[in-house]
Amino acid sequence: MSRTMYDSVTARDIPRDPDLVAGYVDGLYAWSAADWAQFPISVHVGISVDPSGNVGQVIDIEPGNGTPADAIPWLLRRRAAGVFASVYIAHQSANILASLLIPAGLGDVPLWIVDATGAPHLWPGSVATQYAVSSQTGGHFDASMVADYWPGVDAAPPVPLPIPVPTSGAAAADMFWTAATGLVTSTLPDLNNRVAVVAGRLGAL
Repeated sequence: MSRTMYDSVTARDIPRDPDLVAGYVDGLYAWSAADWAQFPISVHVGISVDPSGNVGQVIDIEPGNGTPADAIPWLLRRRAAGVFASVYIAHQSANILASLLIPAGLGDVPLWIVDATGAPHLWPGSVATQYAVSSQTGGHFDASMVADYWPGVDAAPPVPLPIPVPTSGAAAADMFWTAATGLVTSTLPDLNNRVAVVAGRLGAL
């Protein structure tokens, strides 16, 4: 299940209570505490436009702010400060960025990719994709699709519900049957029939 994130230079222009909201932590459009407080139930994502600084969760790499090369020292400073930071960048420049991240030992950096098709989607390998700009959203804000877990932004990855594992009896046999054949059963049919089905499927491989 994916999530929706909105961002803008002006906090009041963003629709209330998206799953995530992104705003600026430095530069001309830095948000105030009151700006962030308008989104009490949204996950907050702080964007930095100053690659020479050491604040924020995402560095904005685009013309006028920084180049892919500028992202490397910023990311290293953020890691030294204990922050697992991300990069916002257009998909056209993603390969250039990747060629710099890997030699720097930063191949695991999460990417927020810009690909403004107007339709919600996740660019392959990204944790977030900005799919719509203001001319497409109909308001003074951009929209992004975000993965269920964004390292460095979300507090912790989702924890799957535990699956009870029977150790003996019919329940254990049923679990083996389900794993081997992909079929879920509620009773324990004759074992010979099950073996015959499994053998037939293996023979067809």
